[in-house]
Amino acid sequence: MKLALKTGIAALALFAAAPAAATLTIVAPCDATRTNPDAVACAGYYDGNLLNNADIGDINAALDVLGGGSFEDVLWSDIGDTKEFFDETGGVLTFDTALLGEQILGIHFGGAGEFDQSVTVFYLFNFATPTTSITLNQDGFSDSILVGGAIPEPATWAMMLLGFGAVGFAMRRRRREFLPQTA
Repeated sequence: MKLALKTGIAALALFAAAPAAATLTIVAPCDATRTNPDAVACAGYYDGNLLNNADIGDINAALDVLGGGSFEDVLWSDIGDTKEFFDETGGVLTFDTALLGEQILGIHFGGAGEFDQSVTVFYLFNFATPTTSITLNQDGFSDSILVGGAIPEPATWAMMLLGFGAVGFAMRRRRREFLPQTA
């Protein structure tokens, strides 16, 4: 009985301590193959311009949907200046510097093209080679942010630490060979 009571109290405490999730309205489902090169995943199209919204919780909620909840929360100070990193001409989004590896782009489209309202979408790319641009294949580009790479899962960190521990253990256990000494 005591165990059940303690378990119930612990579950209640965890539920009460969990932050409230932002409510995002999806206008239309996104397509990861719409851009060129294709994205690995996408989240959206969300109603409104989340990139100019004062509530960073909306972006963090969208990132959780994109990565299955494995992304660390971001702050405006981390991403606000990245808007100057992009230039768009004729549906091609060009980066100031080549991107490589996992990168997340948040893109806002104004009320032009196929949507009659403002929408925001988040794409996860895994650029195998340095990439300086993507083709959006959609009209109405307004602005964009670069969120950065994905945060490694805890299992990845655990395996890395285990590997370092094993190497350290092997180095410490290695027997030293003594040279014969002459008297």
